[in-house]
Amino acid sequence: MKKLLTILLALCMILMLIAACDSKEETQTNAPTTPGTTSPGTTTPGTVAPDQPEAPLITGDLEEGANIEQHISIMNDGVVTPVINAFNGAGSAAQSNWIYTMITDRLVWYDETINGGTYVPQLATRWETADNQTYTFYLREDATFHNGEHFTAADVKWTIEISREFPGTQAGGAWAGVAQANVINDYTIEIVLNQPSAGFIALISNPYAGIYNARAYATQPDTWTWIGTGPYYVSAFSPDIRVDLTRFDDFWGGPAPTPTVSFGYVPEEAARPIMLLDDSYQFSLGILPDDLYLFDDNPDYQQLARRLNSPISLGFNVTDPQGITSDLNFRMAVAYALNGMDVGLVGEGDRGCSEIQEGGNWGYATPYRRTDIPRIQQNLDTARQYLAASSWNGEVVEIASMPGGLSRAAEMIQEQLKAIGLETRVNVVEYPQLADLCQFGNNRSQMHVFPSMYDLDPFMAVMENYTTFAPARNFTNYSSREIEALLAQAEAASDTEVQRAIFYEIQQIVEDEMPHFALFWKIFVDVARSNIGGFVMSNTSPNHNFRGIFMLVDD
Repeated sequence: MKKLLTILLALCMILMLIAACDSKEETQTNAPTTPGTTSPGTTTPGTVAPDQPEAPLITGDLEEGANIEQHISIMNDGVVTPVINAFNGAGSAAQSNWIYTMITDRLVWYDETINGGTYVPQLATRWETADNQTYTFYLREDATFHNGEHFTAADVKWTIEISREFPGTQAGGAWAGVAQANVINDYTIEIVLNQPSAGFIALISNPYAGIYNARAYATQPDTWTWIGTGPYYVSAFSPDIRVDLTRFDDFWGGPAPTPTVSFGYVPEEAARPIMLLDDSYQFSLGILPDDLYLFDDNPDYQQLARRLNSPISLGFNVTDPQGITSDLNFRMAVAYALNGMDVGLVGEGDRGCSEIQEGGNWGYATPYRRTDIPRIQQNLDTARQYLAASSWNGEVVEIASMPGGLSRAAEMIQEQLKAIGLETRVNVVEYPQLADLCQFGNNRSQMHVFPSMYDLDPFMAVMENYTTFAPARNFTNYSSREIEALLAQAEAASDTEVQRAIFYEIQQIVEDEMPHFALFWKIFVDVARSNIGGFVMSNTSPNHNFRGIFMLVDD
């Protein structure tokens, strides 16, 4: 009876998620609105971004004078935090991005809680542009770095300049399109891009685009990337194990509710629910779908369901030196051999995945998603025909994946490919090793199972997956001059229908060239104590916001 109830609850949850997502797809037909001239296609260059309500912390229903716990421990979702450094290739893990959000500020913040997503000022109070190429940012005057240095326009200029020493990293990619940064005065800076970019604001709103301090770089060479202007500072760090954060009481937005917050990594999947139930952790992003029943009837816990915007995909190295996965016929053979839903069920269980019904590789809530591209259905005869026409000659092909659900998904892919005579080897590695293996320009992988990173901004979605503009996340090493030319046209356009036509064309090109094949949508069900609030979970995954997290003291 218990098992039946669990299955029924699971089906209800999935149906509710799909309905919610379908509703969002129907209503969000344009890109997120931008309080300036930078929203993709929703405004016209020449206007000035008005002052917006600041959202430095999300504190939910926390009442003034409420009695709260002094510490909260958050469990990572099965991926280590190797470094706290956006200027390091290993620092692109989602878990590192959570820390950047806690300790640094950006010029612009992407707030998913306002109108379905909008860009609001953070270290900038407003910005303006006449042509999407020259941007003027007016900066706040009350921000202080953790080392006591006062924030000014000079710090923005220095961050841009130092980023050029770290090409290929997330922080390097955020500012790679900047031709020059001109300090007008202490609180005004002009940033001139190499070419017009309507997606520039989206790019620098990411967690890895925080602003840093030159004095910290000079005096703390090993930890200068820990010094920001955010509401917390790093008080202790054990790589791959634990990050301890302490409240920065001089934060310009006022002290955060909780004095100390820690993020920990628990590699043993079976231990995670136990450590949540025994109060070793109060918030977990790493509970297996099969273990969620432990919290179903417990009023002390809340389950937070969300569907990842980016599909879980099988990526191909299109620069494979062996010439196997770089062959389109081989990629098509693999696509026709797979049943994505079965892969998802093995990897994540019936409470952890949902089927991709239509469309190609694109975020389900990313604007301009096409729904008229037919979904490739499993057809073993067609798969064998493509394989016979490919350059594959009986070699064992590697599938790289991270541990946990993705490795189980890789094993199911392995089984499905055996049906067409294709032998593979699954290589399970932690995220830093996977990022190194799939490094842009030096990709030694062949295939990998990974969430394709689709931002809620369509410009970012294209840049990070199909171009050389943001190589840190482009694990397939795929790029197209045709797509880059189309993206430039979209950047210069102000008409949403023109942009829509361009992004539709880009999606068709990608579908035809198949650098990766979307398998399934991953459903996360995070578990937290029921008295925790002040957080925002993002469907784009790297951008969770725990800056204002708090836990009320039980009466």
